[in-house]
Amino acid sequence: MTKYLTAAIPMYAMAIALGLSVGEASRALHAQTDDAVVVIVNGRRITQKEVDSSVVSKVLPLEEQIYALRKTALENLVLSGSQGSK
Repeated sequence: MTKYLTAAIPMYAMAIALGLSVGEASRALHAQTDDAVVVIVNGRRITQKEVDSSVVSKVLPLEEQIYALRKTALENLVLSGSQGSK
């Protein structure tokens, strides 16, 4: 029973770590308020919301790539740590 419990703990930790990291790009994207004016060009105010709306479809695939890379890295660290304790 202890073997199953110790195996479940790293998986739980991995889920938490990955869950917390998935939205980092979104939080960075929305770090400024949506109505903040980021530039004025020829009298036209361009807001953070307009900028974000124009790139949202490009950000999601990048977030998914970051998630996959971190998941692989975390799995490798977990595996290397468990092999070293044998």
